[in-house]
Amino acid sequence: MRTTSLLPSAARLAATVLFLTGAGQAQQTFTNTGHTTYGPWWAEGSASPAEWKPGERVRVRTKLTIGEQHLRSLAEDKINVDGFALLVTAERTFDATGWLRFGADDRMSTLLTPAGLPIEGGTRGAISKRFGGPFQTPLDVLVKVPLTASERIDGRVETTFNAEGVLAADLPPGIYRLRLDYGVTVGTRYYSLQARTFAAYGFSVGGKEVQSHQYSPLFRASGPDAGGKFIDASTLTPRIPFALLHAYNSNGYRGVVAEEDAHRFNIASRNLIQDDVILPRFDTAGKAITYSLEPRFPADTLELANNIPWDHTKGEVTVEITQPDGVTKKLGTFAYAGSNGQWPTTKNSALTAWKPAAYGQYTVKLTGRLQDIWGNSYEGGGTFRFWIANRMTMATATFQGQAYPVGNRYGRDIGFAPAVPADVCVEAVLYVNSDAAQARRDKWCGKASPAGVYGSAQGAKSLPFDAPGEYAAHILATYTDEKGHLWVCSMRHAGVVFPADSPIVARGKKFLVGKDYVERGETSFEGYYDTALAIGQLVHFNYPYNPGDALLIASEGQSANKITPVLIYEEKDKPPAKWDTSLNSISSTNLKITSSKTYSPHMWPEFIQDWAYFYASGPRPGFMSRFLIESTGFMRRIGR
Repeated sequence: MRTTSLLPSAARLAATVLFLTGAGQAQQTFTNTGHTTYGPWWAEGSASPAEWKPGERVRVRTKLTIGEQHLRSLAEDKINVDGFALLVTAERTFDATGWLRFGADDRMSTLLTPAGLPIEGGTRGAISKRFGGPFQTPLDVLVKVPLTASERIDGRVETTFNAEGVLAADLPPGIYRLRLDYGVTVGTRYYSLQARTFAAYGFSVGGKEVQSHQYSPLFRASGPDAGGKFIDASTLTPRIPFALLHAYNSNGYRGVVAEEDAHRFNIASRNLIQDDVILPRFDTAGKAITYSLEPRFPADTLELANNIPWDHTKGEVTVEITQPDGVTKKLGTFAYAGSNGQWPTTKNSALTAWKPAAYGQYTVKLTGRLQDIWGNSYEGGGTFRFWIANRMTMATATFQGQAYPVGNRYGRDIGFAPAVPADVCVEAVLYVNSDAAQARRDKWCGKASPAGVYGSAQGAKSLPFDAPGEYAAHILATYTDEKGHLWVCSMRHAGVVFPADSPIVARGKKFLVGKDYVERGETSFEGYYDTALAIGQLVHFNYPYNPGDALLIASEGQSANKITPVLIYEEKDKPPAKWDTSLNSISSTNLKITSSKTYSPHMWPEFIQDWAYFYASGPRPGFMSRFLIESTGFMRRIGR
């Protein structure tokens, strides 16, 4: 039986921090509460120095408190705890320019293709080589404390950790936070406080996030950057990506990214390629719709424990809107005044209930600043463009993510629905050898036929794929009907152009039948969900191993059978002797972005050497596509 243990009354308070100075080195202090199904936990600690330099010694002292019932419940699950563990790592939250970085680019990314599409991947959980991970951070300290060294006070178990480590001599400059992962030990095995994988990503149970880690306040690290230029971290203003209209569905994707951030950040909806946001002016009853123009922060949608704790009463946004007729209206500057769920709000209807005055493309210039609970200031925003219109759909022979051999071309007949003589423009680009400097572009425009068809007879052309690399294209069509209603269609395509004589071949994954891994065959099992008993089995199937093969799976209507759109590669002249079972897990691939350092390339991209990633898609006629671009899989499990 699992019960909630009683923690000190302070554990029910919000996290606080003090910045202390004295005769010795300045230090940061921090507190945090966490949730597990075995009971809550509480941790308070300090770290010094408050500002970092390469080769400097960092000292961390923290006290973890859990309930004695927590240990008894673990024992009921056959986890007989004999000690506690703390892993301390240093994550660079903002790089040497002040830009936000992630350890795992998940449903968004700061690593982009030449066309600006997000490359997902990285490390979910602590970035450390200690448990088989590929990368590490400039500080990596593991401390174990035997259970016998813990104190038992009024039904609580208190464990004090003292961790010391030296920052790497090549510490990249930027703004860091310490990540502190807590766990329990059973002999040589490590578990999280939830009895799951130690130092892993958080997850939700019953709608509440479960986690066993906490983050410290910010540490500014000065030093030479990758080019040898000295960076004074005290001068950096951290910047986070804003997303406008993130609360509204636009054909399966949502959120507008500022043009000023588009070269270093994009959102991955995984349904369709992130595209122009098109939102209706009226609802189905003919009533004008209002929208909130207050920004949201996509980075805060990944894991609550990782989020910077904002002070929703500190900060402001400045907004001006250019309407489709070219008239610009300055709405003014609005101070944040509280919370709207997870997000700060101005509580001003000029922003929270903005009503579009007309159809067309709008340009919103929105810049802002906000503060965290520690008093640090952050900036964001820029120029956002979106459409207020009815959505027009289209059909063509090109699917999102479709790969082409060299010698083919982009450009097929397009049919629009509703079938109207829309004004159409197509922009296409081939990035030769995936190099933006070698881009070959073309653009063609015309008017669709009265039946809604745009093809060669209407002036459509094609872009030849005469070299390997990546391609991207954007189709934009507009039409105003006899009642004055604007219809807009926006669709992006992107994929790989591959040479016929390539030394590598793209594959899915082999799967286990009996005791053997096979290229094709019958698994004789499938996923299911019994609604009456509320039990089931979730099964993930990988893409077929052989190019051209088809995958047949059960369709039980309960989403218990899922396709994992992950690709690997093999060398044609060096087929593997046996299947590499490390590729079995979800999102695992041998396509990896490599670095000249041991640091994660997602968090320290200035050291990237080789870019390796795949495009994967799963189009179904009449349904939303499945589209993503990914490198090294982030579903790595460490520890247990």
